[in-house]
Amino acid sequence: MLMSHCVADVHQCCQSRRLQLNSSKSEIIWLGTRHTLQKIPTSNLTLEIHVGDGVVQPVSAVCDLGVLVDQELTHKQHVAKIASSCFYQLRHLKQVRRYVDNDVMAQLVAAFVTSRLDYCNGVLAGLPQSTIAPIQWVQNVAAQLVRSVSELDRSQTVRPHNPNTSSTTLAAGRLSCAVQTVYINAHNH
Repeated sequence: MLMSHCVADVHQCCQSRRLQLNSSKSEIIWLGTRHTLQKIPTSNLTLEIHVGDGVVQPVSAVCDLGVLVDQELTHKQHVAKIASSCFYQLRHLKQVRRYVDNDVMAQLVAAFVTSRLDYCNGVLAGLPQSTIAPIQWVQNVAAQLVRSVSELDRSQTVRPHNPNTSSTTLAAGRLSCAVQTVYINAHNH
């Protein structure tokens, strides 16, 4: 099969450079639209590829440099992973909220939450609003935590004033401004 020959060529190329292709860390994924993936014969979807001494079977999602890539390139699993990680950090930051002021909280949110949102966010460009909604929710909660919004004021989440500005852009902008202000203030003292 053509796929086996390609993998064998890659394996041989690695060996000629004294590199080892690790079959236990290798993954294979079929990419395409749902319609295209349905056209692939079932025997090919479960096709085992021999890599060195090991066997690799196709999977529905792979992780490359921390980005989860699914078969249809919807990135829904990646967004869910980011949101879960950010909410985990926000829950812990909420526990220390009463002990720190807004400036310190902005720095903590930037370090533990915004950095996760920023990492490889280029892969999220052009995704539908329904897919990136969890990220918007993270940004709203992070902005509320930085601004120390009380339970009663949470109905007034960060909203755009300009109808052409997305709420994601506005929330990120306000959070970024808070972080920049903290950075400027810290370096002026």
